Amino acid sequence: MSTHENPGDSIHCPDRRDLTVQIIGNEAIGRDCRLLTFRCADLENAMPGQFVMVRVSDGTSDPLLRRPISIMDVFDDGRIALLYKVVGRGTRILADMVPGDCISVVGPLGTGFRMPPPDHTACLAGGGIGIPPLLFLARRLVTHAISVVACLGGRSKADVLLEDQFGNLGVPLHISTEDGSAGLKGRVTLPLEQCLRRHSGKMTVFACGPDAMLRAIDAMCLALDIPGQLAFEEHMGCGVGACLGCIIQTTRGFQRVCADGPVFPAGIVTKWGTK
Repeated sequence: MSTHENPGDSIHCPDRRDLTVQIIGNEAIGRDCRLLTFRCADLENAMPGQFVMVRVSDGTSDPLLRRPISIMDVFDDGRIALLYKVVGRGTRILADMVPGDCISVVGPLGTGFRMPPPDHTACLAGGGIGIPPLLFLARRLVTHAISVVACLGGRSKADVLLEDQFGNLGVPLHISTEDGSAGLKGRVTLPLEQCLRRHSGKMTVFACGPDAMLRAIDAMCLALDIPGQLAFEEHMGCGVGACLGCIIQTTRGFQRVCADGPVFPAGIVTKWGTK
C-alpha cells in the first residue's frame, strides 16, 4: 500500500502545561453529547486530530484521571470547541458546568492528521463521537483548496453528528445509519467503499471512530491500495505517553496512542482489539 507520510506535516506538541480556561458555552447537541467552547491562546495552533486532557473533578480528586477529548475546531475568533459524549461520572460533571465556570486542560496533545497531496481527494469517514475531529480537518482541507467528501455514520439519525456544519463547508455528504433512520442502512464503511470504488482520481482516507470501524477501513485501504490515516479512540491515563495505558501493536513495535498517535497510517496496526 502506498502511503503519504511527511514528518514535517505532523505535529508533536511538547507543550504540556496545565491550562485553566473559562467556559463560554456547554450546550446539548445530538444524543447525549455536548459542545463545550472556551478561549485559550495556547491551543490556537492545535492541528486536526490532536486532543486535550480535561480535568473534570468537582473540587475533589474524584474522578482522579483527566478525560481525553478531541479538538473539534479552532475558530477564527479564538474559541476552542470540544464535542464530548456524556457516558460516565466525569463527563456528567462536565455536562453540569455552565458559562463562567473554569476547567483545567492540558494540550494540544498527540500527533495530528497529515495533509494529503494537493492532487488527492480527501475522503473522511467518521462514526459517532469520531466525527468531531474530522470537521476540524474538513475546515483545514477546504482552506487549502483540497477536494473533500465525507461519510458520516451512527447507530441512528441522532448519532450522526455535525451534518449541518459539514454542509456549511460545502462538503458532499454520504450518511449511513445502522437502523436505517437516515441515509443508507448499514455502517459507515458501506458509503465509504462506494465512494472509493466510484472515484476515478487519487484519494486519501481519513477516519476516526471505534476499533471495529477502523479495522474495516484499514483492510479496505490495503485492498484498494489507497493511503489512509486512522485516528484511534482509546482510554488514556495520562495523555502524554508516561503511563503506557494506551499501547497498540504495530509494525513499528508497541506504540502509545496518546503520544505516537492518535493518528496512525493505515496498514501499521498488527493486532486489533475487540472494541
